[in-house]
Amino acid sequence: MKNRFLSVGLSCVTALLVGAGLSACGGSDSPSVPTLGGTAAIGAPIVGGTVNVQCAAGAALSTTTAASTGAWQVTISGQTLPCKIEVSGGGLAQPLYSLAIGFGIANITPLTDLVVASLAGISPATWFGDTSAGSFQAINASAVSGAVTQIRTALDLTDINSLDPITSSFTPVPGNPMDGALEALRTVVSDYAALLSAASDGTLTTYLQAYSVALKTAYSTAIASGVNSGGGTGTGGGTADCAAGQTALTFAGNTNSKFTNGQTVCFSATATALSIAGSTPLTNPTLNSQVVGDYAAYEFADGSDIYEVVLVVSSGAIYEINFLPGGTYVGQFAQSTGTGGATGGTSTLTVQTTVLGVSADFVINNVPKPSTQDEFCSALTDANSSTSLSNAIGAAGTFTVNSCSFANDVGTVNASLSITSPVALTTAYQVIYTYR
Repeated sequence: MKNRFLSVGLSCVTALLVGAGLSACGGSDSPSVPTLGGTAAIGAPIVGGTVNVQCAAGAALSTTTAASTGAWQVTISGQTLPCKIEVSGGGLAQPLYSLAIGFGIANITPLTDLVVASLAGISPATWFGDTSAGSFQAINASAVSGAVTQIRTALDLTDINSLDPITSSFTPVPGNPMDGALEALRTVVSDYAALLSAASDGTLTTYLQAYSVALKTAYSTAIASGVNSGGGTGTGGGTADCAAGQTALTFAGNTNSKFTNGQTVCFSATATALSIAGSTPLTNPTLNSQVVGDYAAYEFADGSDIYEVVLVVSSGAIYEINFLPGGTYVGQFAQSTGTGGATGGTSTLTVQTTVLGVSADFVINNVPKPSTQDEFCSALTDANSSTSLSNAIGAAGTFTVNSCSFANDVGTVNASLSITSPVALTTAYQVIYTYR
């Protein structure tokens, strides 16, 4: 478990070298496939909206936003980044748009609509309808970052400057910073067409200056309403009211399972018993001996359903729970923000691997953020500075960690890679881990 992110980075190196594509990269301890999904909201969640996804290559994808949460998710199967995203229906007066340059989280909100307008310089609807290669090539990390910065600057709401409107996990409930920004925008700005036009022609900051005081007031009111009513103010989870001793975990996975995306459930677990939402505990687990080190995994059977509970050895706390109905992995419960025992401290991890001048990046949700450089780097150097690739990713060769650093939520690893199979190559590579 502890070294899995290094293995992930190396897996992506191999994928880049052999042309396997981003779908070869993944961060789960259980078998899984890449997904793209997030929250669709205008302040209130968009319920029953139709989400359409069109990527640079591969078949178009479609799904429906979930009841009560606005959550959505599609499984990636042969699609190539970047992707364009649209949500319509669900009570919307007009569709909203978003984009993805990495698999994982992609929210769809008026804020992402503004990002698209800023990036494209045209209406988001026209942008989505353009499926030419040039239109997709214009969607790159630098352009997206510039557009996000423009939206943050124009809104001038300090609390959300550390949040990415596209990739920051959030729940549309009172008190949540992202939700507060959406509520403020919806409350204060009545001419949405003019707002989009200002974003597309680069005058958004000037346009919103007239609304500056009103936006800040509306934002403060939205946040205060959540605090006063007991609403959650964290990002990345549900709001389940769990009893003492229980932990609130939020499900992300296959929408065809008995749990829905974004559903928050209360669990209590030890190495010998698992209770789900206060039900009669499941007992007699099977130890998963492949999980070692800082974590231990126990598989509890509820009929044909299997719950693989991963515990932190030092504290006994629940780290994550994998759900496998009929023994097939369909999703995972991870830490969320709630009451009565939920634990936080999780981040969205973006891993970018660069080798031979080519980069690949992807996202892993609900990852504990290291608190120090020693904690981050020890995962890479616990064994040896030079390690057999066969131990990490099944390839033949070795890698050597040359340097490791961690500061301001960003970890950087520089290493030398020598591969004899599936290709013969010696080169330097870099992996950057960004925790949000």
